Amino acid sequence: MRVFFHILTDAEPILDGEGSELASLSEAEAEAKQTARDLMADALRRGDYAPVHWQVQACSGDGSQLFSVSFWDCAIRQGAERPAVRFG
Repeated sequence: MRVFFHILTDAEPILDGEGSELASLSEAEAEAKQTARDLMADALRRGDYAPVHWQVQACSGDGSQLFSVSFWDCAIRQGAERPAVRFG
């Protein structure tokens, strides 16, 4: 199956014009999560904030949305609690 991974940003979406040929939906989800992690890591390397509010939207060749992945969900370990913030 060919899956197109569009990046939904706070400005304009970044559209995937080529897509990727993948064997299954679970493989596509793993690819989407890795894409989100890679883009966040690139932003941090440049000294920018990680764009945790962005999303990867996976679509089929006819444009139908298959699923979406939140960058935030990829940035934290599943089931992890947010640490308490302490001042002073």
